[in-house]
Amino acid sequence: MSHLTVKYQVVESFRTKEYLLELLDREWNSQKCGDYNNIKRVEWIIQSVKLDEIALDQDLLAEPEFKKDIQKRVAIQKNNILRNKPITPLVVMYKNKYLIDGYARFFALKELRIKEAKVYFGKF
Repeated sequence: MSHLTVKYQVVESFRTKEYLLELLDREWNSQKCGDYNNIKRVEWIIQSVKLDEIALDQDLLAEPEFKKDIQKRVAIQKNNILRNKPITPLVVMYKNKYLIDGYARFFALKELRIKEAKVYFGKF
């Protein structure tokens, strides 16, 4: 399945920071953690990153609330990709390419054996 072409819905570069703040504010239910506050201070670029280079939050993966519906969300994202619907790029930060948003998209891409993904990459 790695021959799939993934479509991405990317915002204009001048709107990236504003878009990500809105997205993460909704997604994280206004919990202003360090990563959220750092978004205001970083430069955002779009780039392709190998999925194997992306670092995952192991504490988040272990949370019962997260585990409760992740497979359902992954199935929805896989279906979107297979139906050629555009998906939002993953959101990663820091030198270790820490994933801060897009876990369902990440796992859907992995299950479809996609090796690289477009990401919004936050650089300090």
